[in-house]
Amino acid sequence: LDKINRQLNELNAQNDIATSTIKVSVTANQRVNVPLQMSYTVSQARWQPFYDIRVEDTNDPVNLVYKAKVYQNTDETWDNVNLTLSTGNPSISNYKPELQPWFVDYQQSRLDGSFMMEDTEMMEFDEVMVVEDSKAQPIRAKKSRALGRENVTITQQQTTTAFQIKIPYTIPHDNQGYDVSVMNHEIASDYQYATVPKLASHVYLLARITDWSNLNLLPGDANIYFDQTYQGKTHLDPYTSEDTLSVSIGRDPGIIVTRELQKDYSSNSLFGNNRKETKSWKIAVRNSKNTPANVFVEDQYPVSSNSDIKVELEESSNANVNPVTGQLNWNLELAPGERRELRLVYSVRYPKDQNVMVH
Repeated sequence: LDKINRQLNELNAQNDIATSTIKVSVTANQRVNVPLQMSYTVSQARWQPFYDIRVEDTNDPVNLVYKAKVYQNTDETWDNVNLTLSTGNPSISNYKPELQPWFVDYQQSRLDGSFMMEDTEMMEFDEVMVVEDSKAQPIRAKKSRALGRENVTITQQQTTTAFQIKIPYTIPHDNQGYDVSVMNHEIASDYQYATVPKLASHVYLLARITDWSNLNLLPGDANIYFDQTYQGKTHLDPYTSEDTLSVSIGRDPGIIVTRELQKDYSSNSLFGNNRKETKSWKIAVRNSKNTPANVFVEDQYPVSSNSDIKVELEESSNANVNPVTGQLNWNLELAPGERRELRLVYSVRYPKDQNVMVH
């Protein structure tokens, strides 16, 4: 074996080919003749999850295509291989961090001892397993297509999930991202329109998915398509404590919202040593579509953190009010062509020799 390795290294060196030598020690309790399969780990491979989310109509389910962008720079082209994508990452430390004593002194606070936090923002995974020489028809990874459940096997372990893809792919060793389809899901969804007219005069369509916890989703970017039109990108974050996963599908110009300051009902006056400013806003929502629409409207009024500044919510058109954060919301059921007006009025009282910005 050593002689063969030397000859191979000499031959490859003449042809300027990068090589590696693998030595295997095998122990058996008796003389046997058996096939030997060898697997190994390389650090120049990784993958990232991403998605295509398609909605044809608000009466249809969400079509979610689960994908992976696979990178490898191992100096070896993966030709016609079966991939297994795992959420495990052997390059990240698995040791639980330990708290150290926290000492407090005058005008300083320091923490003796430290630990390295793991950076998971990019959600890259280093574990890509490859099985070569598949008999199935290969797919060049640049051209991705959705896979049904019959073409992928999902294995859930205690801390990781593995996706064994049964259709082979070819992935060059150029460290470029190649699209690999993992799974295609059709998910029942409720749809709701939502708007924050104080920040943007647009109404957004949200898909509210409840049956998503068994889909093995990971945080990643998603391409959004509505009515066969590309709407842009969003970020899908399944690591939420909420029962419902909300996905923004895009703006819908069929529902129109405006927010206007009513100057005739707003005022700025003096009362002794105090100044009182009153703001009156009118929010109008119109459904110009030929179907009913449920619209969730959000707004806010200021809250005071100073005992000298008094804030009063004078009118809210029966909004749901959170007095701690100052947030208000309305849930409107609009018939086709219906227009609804909401009124928000609040006042701020503060010492007249102070400057307070009231919007």
